[in-house]
Amino acid sequence: MSRKNNQNPAAKLLGSAPKLPKTGDHVIDLSKITLPLEQGVAWCFCLGCGTYIEIFQENAKNFCVQAGNECPTSWSNHYFTVSGCVMCGEDFEGVKLVLMTVH
Repeated sequence: MSRKNNQNPAAKLLGSAPKLPKTGDHVIDLSKITLPLEQGVAWCFCLGCGTYIEIFQENAKNFCVQAGNECPTSWSNHYFTVSGCVMCGEDFEGVKLVLMTVH
């Protein structure tokens, strides 16, 4: 059996979903970022494909490190943006921590 056939047995058995197009021109809808979270601590919006992702505590800490920020003491009014995510690429890239401004 060739190495190519052994690379991803799960995808071979179960199939895999195609990646979303990564156009990079998506604009965040702040009304979606303010929706209640089910179990996570912060929302993440992918500028690449337009996907909204709920981020859990441990991932939020890792995102803060990637973004070069300290973790906030409270996650309310904070969200992340990424230039690419697992839905349109291989991993999260271009992570930024954003503080929502309340008018």
